[in-house]
Amino acid sequence: MDIYTRVFFTAGLVWAIIALLLLLIAWWCAYTKRSLLLHRRLMIILTIAAWLFILGYLLRYILPDVKPLKISSHLIPWFAFHATIACIPLFGAPLLIWARIRPNDSSSLNLHLNKYHKRYGRILIPLWAFTHAAGVLNFFLIY
Repeated sequence: MDIYTRVFFTAGLVWAIIALLLLLIAWWCAYTKRSLLLHRRLMIILTIAAWLFILGYLLRYILPDVKPLKISSHLIPWFAFHATIACIPLFGAPLLIWARIRPNDSSSLNLHLNKYHKRYGRILIPLWAFTHAAGVLNFFLIY
C-alpha cells in the first residue's frame, strides 16, 4: 500500500471519530436549542470537511504511482451501500446550509428547505452518523 493511501486512511479514521463526535454535539445543540450558533458553525465545518475528504479520496485516483485499493469482491456491496448512503448527507447538508445562510431568498426551494429544516435534519443526522461509523469499520475491513 502506498504512503498516500496509508496516511489518507489513517487520517480518515481519526477524522471519522472526531467528526462523529462533532456531529453528535451539533445535533445536541439543535435538539436542546442551547446553542444554535454552535450548531450552525459545526455543521458548516463538518460539511466543508466532508467535501475535503471526498476530494482527498478522489485525488488518490489521479495521483501518479497511487493505485486504487484492491477490495475483496465480497466487500464490494458493503462499500457501494456505504457510498450510496454517504451521498445523501454529502449533498443534503450543503442544501440545508445554503437555505439557512440565505434567509431572505424567497425562492420556492429556499422556503421549502427552511420550512422543513428540522425534518430534513432528523433524516440527515442518522445517515451522516452512520457514514462516519461505517468509515471507522471500513478502516478495519481494509487493513
